[in-house]
Amino acid sequence: MSLAEAKFLLTKYGIEPDASCGQHFLVDDSILDRIARAVSENAEGPIIEIGAGIGNLTSRLCLETRSVLAVELDRRFQPLLDKLAQVNANLSVLYRDILSLPFDTIREHMKLTASAHPYMIVGNVPYYITGKLLSHIMSYPILPTSVIFLLQDEVVRRIVAEPGAHSKLSLGVQFYGTPEVLFEVPRDCFYPKPEVDSALLRIANMHSWNYDESEKRVWQLINIGFSAKRKKLVNNLAGGLAVPAAAVQEAFTKADIDRNIRAQGLSKAQWRSLAQLL
Repeated sequence: MSLAEAKFLLTKYGIEPDASCGQHFLVDDSILDRIARAVSENAEGPIIEIGAGIGNLTSRLCLETRSVLAVELDRRFQPLLDKLAQVNANLSVLYRDILSLPFDTIREHMKLTASAHPYMIVGNVPYYITGKLLSHIMSYPILPTSVIFLLQDEVVRRIVAEPGAHSKLSLGVQFYGTPEVLFEVPRDCFYPKPEVDSALLRIANMHSWNYDESEKRVWQLINIGFSAKRKKLVNNLAGGLAVPAAAVQEAFTKADIDRNIRAQGLSKAQWRSLAQLL
């Protein structure tokens, strides 16, 4: 869909893009085609699209799988998306907030009948809900096999970060899947043009907690560690757990972790080791 076509649709349906809601529509056909190909390579079943908007990606997704569920919060797009559903028998649309949408509703619409039933989630996601959305998806009783999101480039870089630049966001994704940057998308490819560039993120191999250590304990330590990420992790954990610093230092020694390290420097394996030792 070209810029002219997008403007025509928005004018036809009397829609003014709401920048405060992150409404920046992709208007570069070559990028839309690349996203569709990425979805095609990963599609193993039904697709959920978050934030269908003007349907420029939606129409392409309908060609890639037998069933697409588009979730759109803004009802101004309903006449446009309902018309799209009329010409795509495999498309259904829910006008709901994905962050408050019960998984049972998704299960019913997508006909997910078994815990191993594969599906994927795709979307051009508003930047301001990225963290909440990923956390919400990770809480689903049946996780998607993969997620493909178009996000702010800076956020994508944070998600794929390695030890030394970790955050709660990167660990929150990497404990449950394998994130990868597929390609960058310049801001000029959107209307209205955002102030930042974007990138396409794929999170593959998604799974529930499958480690020996307690999920609750690991995340307790991570939350304490990042509560004051500029401070040494030893001091954060000693204070947060109300244990002597010497006990924390001993755990660091046993786990072969530098006592001067800060929270962002630990790997997943090191967080798990500390959960065993503390």
